[in-house]
Amino acid sequence: MVSQNYHIKRYEDYFTLINSPQQTRKSYLGSFKKFLTFCNEHDYNDVFSNAVIREYLLERMSKKMDWKTVNIDHSAIKKYVAVVSGREWDVDMLPRPKTEQSLPDILSINEVSRLIDSAGLLKYKVMFLFVYATGLRLGEVSNVRIKDIDSDRLQIKVVKGKGKKDRLVDVPIELIEVLREYYRIYRPVDLLFFGANPQEVMKNRTVQQAVKSAAKKAGILKDVSPHTLRHCYATHHMENGTSVVYIQKMLGHTALKTTAIYLHLCVNQMSKDIKHPMLELDIDLNFRKKMRI
Repeated sequence: MVSQNYHIKRYEDYFTLINSPQQTRKSYLGSFKKFLTFCNEHDYNDVFSNAVIREYLLERMSKKMDWKTVNIDHSAIKKYVAVVSGREWDVDMLPRPKTEQSLPDILSINEVSRLIDSAGLLKYKVMFLFVYATGLRLGEVSNVRIKDIDSDRLQIKVVKGKGKKDRLVDVPIELIEVLREYYRIYRPVDLLFFGANPQEVMKNRTVQQAVKSAAKKAGILKDVSPHTLRHCYATHHMENGTSVVYIQKMLGHTALKTTAIYLHLCVNQMSKDIKHPMLELDIDLNFRKKMRI
């Protein structure tokens, strides 16, 4: 029987020493605990052998787990085994699952407007608008404080964003004016968007449910989440001709290639001047009869 408490404590100490972001710590420890539970259920002796780890990953994949989930499992176990414990990791026996390339759903300007208008509370309307206007991640938005808003320089300071990095995000004066009205009504003391009380961070789940409800009310059939508004921020900026390097800086991406994915999501402006060959067809679509082309 493997001692879960010992290994979890050892892993927690490692994350503390490297000053790991809270979200990474939570994700990795959660995946690692599931692996240890699996090992105890099967009563393995050498739980960190390549053979046992391989069996666990294969079982996870056999259950049709999402690629991202299995990928985190792989990363969490590898980090503990190879880095914390200093054991050999056989990359041939334990290869990383291949990346699944999928493009996120992007809302049109009209759909973004409808989504915001359909929010149940004024607080959510302003919050959705804030995400779309800044491109911040949900975790970053939840931690924005009044003192982080520079209305003179038209900037929002993101403190300890992803990778524990600070950055400045430019915003239009119109957003500042909206935030002033929001402040007049809600009177936030510290956190801009607070939860049940002014000192409590709004829960991610609460915001996610609010977005889903607003999308349903607005009649939007696409898969929408708070992060969708971040995607829309980047994509709509690109469609308006904003520099990719500037967008990278605003989003807080380390690599330009991460930002470049939004190029695939843009509506091709050149296509507006192209005459589609379909328009040359001479067909008769009489829907009162059987379709004939």
